[in-house]
Amino acid sequence: MSKEWSPQISYYMRNSLYNHVITEATSFVGSRGNDPALQFWKAVATGMLGQPNAGVRELEELRSKRDVAYPVLAALLFFHQREVSPDEMAMEEIMREMTGAEQQASGVSELITAGFFFYTGNYYEARRWIRRALPDGKITSSW
Repeated sequence: MSKEWSPQISYYMRNSLYNHVITEATSFVGSRGNDPALQFWKAVATGMLGQPNAGVRELEELRSKRDVAYPVLAALLFFHQREVSPDEMAMEEIMREMTGAEQQASGVSELITAGFFFYTGNYYEARRWIRRALPDGKITSSW
């Protein structure tokens, strides 16, 4: 995760300023290349703006990227669960994939996952992932 854009994206996600996330992500991707973490936040913001199908499409493109594999699956499940008529088969497939991806999650993936759960209000899962990413009592008191 680039240190240049991370604080801005975090601020915008925390304050539900999803249009700003998309704008910033587009400008950073255009000038600095394709960062999977940045593309992930852009896809999540797109979905949170009331365009879940567009967000799911963008997330599907990132599904094979190792650094964001688990957070992508978590976000896909999140958006599928919020559909008017959820696709049960797709959700079951995602949950099966999540089991394997959780064991292979890298440190970057763990932090992105914790951030995703935090920004979507699932504080229990956010805490679980941050503890996994930062073992040995390195967790800040703000969590």
